[in-house]
Amino acid sequence: MGCKDARRAHKRKVTGGNVAPGRNASYRAAMSIGSIGLIAASLLFGATILPESPCPGDCDGDGAASEVEISAALTLVFDADGIEACPAADVDDSGAVTAADIVTILAARGTLPEVCAEPFPRWMDRAPLAGGPRQEVGAAALGESIYVIGGFDGLGRGTEVVERYDVGDDRWTRVADLPRALQHVGAASLDGAVYSVGGYIGSTFVPTDQVFRYDPDLDAWTEVASLPFAVGALAAVALDGRLHAIGGGTTSSAVALHWVYDPASNEWSAATPFPGNGRDHLAAVALAGSIYLVGGRPGAATRNSNGLDRWDPETDTWTPLAPMPTARSGHAVAALGGRIYALGGEVSSVDPDGVFPQVEVYDPATDEWTSLPDMPVPRHGLGAVAIGSRLYLPGGATVAGFGATAHHDALEP
Repeated sequence: MGCKDARRAHKRKVTGGNVAPGRNASYRAAMSIGSIGLIAASLLFGATILPESPCPGDCDGDGAASEVEISAALTLVFDADGIEACPAADVDDSGAVTAADIVTILAARGTLPEVCAEPFPRWMDRAPLAGGPRQEVGAAALGESIYVIGGFDGLGRGTEVVERYDVGDDRWTRVADLPRALQHVGAASLDGAVYSVGGYIGSTFVPTDQVFRYDPDLDAWTEVASLPFAVGALAAVALDGRLHAIGGGTTSSAVALHWVYDPASNEWSAATPFPGNGRDHLAAVALAGSIYLVGGRPGAATRNSNGLDRWDPETDTWTPLAPMPTARSGHAVAALGGRIYALGGEVSSVDPDGVFPQVEVYDPATDEWTSLPDMPVPRHGLGAVAIGSRLYLPGGATVAGFGATAHHDALEP
């Protein structure tokens, strides 16, 4: 059960799901007490109690115990009749808010900062890439693990390194290397395997047509049927048991090509190219039986696209949709909760580092985009993977062009 769900369940138990009308009055009274009372409570009652709820003191169910909510809880120590204003402050379910409850709430903000110290949406740091900085990586989820494939290292060298991140342990493990150093690969998971599609060779911008499949049980890569053409900085996405390779850059230009790989026959077949100019450094994601293609650029980094197109597998046709508010390339996209998130990218003429901090969310039900608060560490050339209720964003570069980082954070919208 998530933090918000836990607190709302507690509210329903005590008040039938409604916050009592006296809550605002309690908040106003609490604000008059101030931080001195909070410090006094924590000094008087030094013993801490491990919280039974992931978010003790979260009165409004927004996923965090704010300073205002803590002040309100402190007021309830002296106003037992006002308990319905914040049942979440009664951490031990004793029927009253005690000094021990206050200490528990304060302690939770220190020991569980991801859960209790920030409201939604919230960012949290995760373990950085263990092998050091990498950008222009491929990233794909398989179960509760994330695979980060190839890229440029901190010295601008192409690398064959592949690392696996285990969400539950917040730990990176190096797994079998790619058969060769590659960056700007397309990456996707399909039928229990991870695929590396195309990319640029070594430290060059010479594309390859090679496709590799990783078997986690064997910890080994196997080469499968090559792409019909060599391409890097493409989008790769799995849908309905097949792997799609879309767009990218060849030795001469960006392309709008769309090819589909069938692992059963180990063959590629052509699908309808996406509309408009070819684009590389684009991103794609599968959602509700369709593929969504987002952004990119027609070769030149200063000519970013804000295009959004949906591919229908039943008709093999593309449909233009509401354009993304921020034209960008080298960004990352992922689908979570029926919506599409676009994060980061380059090249921004506004940001001094040339990186876009914007987080924009597309809702297919309304064909509309909304914005979330900016990324705390803006990057391009990063991965984005959705697992559970979070988006994980490993690696990337903090400046346009070369500027690799090992940073890894997660967004819980």
